[in-house]
Amino acid sequence: MAFDGNFKNILQYLLRNMGLSIITETDTPTANQRIDFVIPNNSKLQKTPFQYAKKLVIGEFKSERDKFSKGDLLMLYSKALSYISGIHGYGGKSNKEKAPLLNEVSCVLILGTKRSVKVLNSLQIKFKKLEQGVYEANIPLHLVIIELSSVKDMGKLNSLLLFGGKKQRKIVMEKAIRENDRFIIPMSYMLFNKEWLKLAKSINPESISIKEAVNILGINRVITELGLDRVIQEVGLDKVIQEIGLDKVIQEVGLDSFLEILASNNLIEDLDPDKLSPKAKEALKKLYKKLSQ
Repeated sequence: MAFDGNFKNILQYLLRNMGLSIITETDTPTANQRIDFVIPNNSKLQKTPFQYAKKLVIGEFKSERDKFSKGDLLMLYSKALSYISGIHGYGGKSNKEKAPLLNEVSCVLILGTKRSVKVLNSLQIKFKKLEQGVYEANIPLHLVIIELSSVKDMGKLNSLLLFGGKKQRKIVMEKAIRENDRFIIPMSYMLFNKEWLKLAKSINPESISIKEAVNILGINRVITELGLDRVIQEVGLDKVIQEIGLDKVIQEVGLDSFLEILASNNLIEDLDPDKLSPKAKEALKKLYKKLSQ
């Protein structure tokens, strides 16, 4: 669930930066169903696989972690028809002025792995290949399938290829590290921490921006992943104490380890007792006492 949520959050961020509106996690009006995302006006998504879709996009994402069956495609059609019928309205509530025609609608199914397309073949649907990893069909609504594991280029949406399986993800992350991509790098760190750290260390250790990681993930998680010593060196002792408190730092790493970190970085004198909580002041007294021994 969190994996799918991250995909939709990134898609939303990218589209809004392009001046496009997107609705995520919207319910259909006539059934208890939820649509992953709706793009009301697809006109600006040129030079991406979305360029093959019609004006109104009703989309679903199936990640590499999801189980996928041919019933998922039929469910997408069901959701799309329910959504469109809700816009048209019923009887006296008809809203035809704003309602799209069926030939203005595309269902877009974004798949994380190639195995998913093989499942769709069992429906005996005739797919037309538009480019590497992108297919279309008309059954009964226009359908565009984007296979992230095979797509070569997503244009301004290229960071979505992080969700195209391990092999595709490695290509995207390698390129981001070499080009110092300040969006894909922190996203990779957040979503695929161990994979990304291993790759970054082998290509360019300097690409590991702890400051950016702290801003995105929070200081607690970064300390857990990289260690308190390194975080203090990068963001400063004041920032660490401000975010989590001296007493919690000491509790997490132990008094002896914390003292060793401070001494090795010449930071003992940087501690301002007036800015510390009563518990932290007591901990500081213990530090000074230990230093004098």
